Amino acid sequence: MGANRMAWGVAVVALALAGCHARPTIEKKQAAAGEGRHLVDASVVTAPGSVEPWFGEVKLASTEPGRLSEVLAVEGQLVKQGDLLVRLERSQQQHAVLIAESELRQAAALLAGVSSTKEEVQAAAAEVEAAAARANQRRRESQRAASLGASGVLAVEAVEQLAAASVVEDAALAAGEARLLAIKRGARSSERQQLRARWESAQARLADAQAALMRREVRATIDGTVLWSRYHAGEYYSPGQGPLLVLGDMKRPQVCLEVDDTDGELVLVGAKVVLRTDGGELLGRGSVVRIASSLGSRSLSTERPTERTDARVREVFVEVETPTTLSSGQRVWGQIDRAARHAAR
Repeated sequence: MGANRMAWGVAVVALALAGCHARPTIEKKQAAAGEGRHLVDASVVTAPGSVEPWFGEVKLASTEPGRLSEVLAVEGQLVKQGDLLVRLERSQQQHAVLIAESELRQAAALLAGVSSTKEEVQAAAAEVEAAAARANQRRRESQRAASLGASGVLAVEAVEQLAAASVVEDAALAAGEARLLAIKRGARSSERQQLRARWESAQARLADAQAALMRREVRATIDGTVLWSRYHAGEYYSPGQGPLLVLGDMKRPQVCLEVDDTDGELVLVGAKVVLRTDGGELLGRGSVVRIASSLGSRSLSTERPTERTDARVREVFVEVETPTTLSSGQRVWGQIDRAARHAAR
């Protein structure tokens, strides 16, 4: 009795340690005594397999650790590429973006302060044009006054006044031209370079802050179905814990069968396949589309008493006829038709 209680205690602890985030194992059920005997048929090659998306599973994870603020995807949900699925807490990253945006605005204002606008240049040019007109008018008046003064028609004082006024207008024109040139040139070259470098640096800091903010989000990389999602808002996530979600396109499922190496050469691409449960119920049909070129170790148990633990297998991929009710990770048995091999001989 004490030993039994201890065994039950160990089992409970093992289940508790497994947690709810563990990747689910392949779905299967123990075949009853006598079931599966119908699978023994000389005209077919029988092998266990599992259902998977056509392009395989896509595991999504965050590259950064943190507490999950939102988990927006549940198992079985259809998603589109780019959809937001999970968001980590990101107040620190948002604050960094606000600071970077403020620094960029300040740098842009300083750079604009040493650069002349189109309107400023146009206004200065108009002032120069007006000053040139006044200077020419005063110059002509001074020349006429000088002629009249030489003939004694105009007093010397009037001639001198008009000559002085012409000099003043010429000086105003020179000042306007200098101001226009300064506006066109803007600040000194070295100062402009420093302010532009400050502006470019602020742009780079903002881009880094925005990238850090985006890394706190996990988005769908494909159109598909959420095959696995076991995390909840408020939990802490670390990249070392594995994926946050698993996606797959189940509109076109495939089955990966593990065929014994002794039967591998009996299978051809294009061969018809019947898919059944452990109990022999029909699940669907398909055809072989690809055969692995190398052998590997068996990952699925056939649950046969004579099964070899060191058996080498070849993966055979079957395209399933749609529509189908198969689920990703579901355990199946495949009966591969050998008629194509016989016909080839």
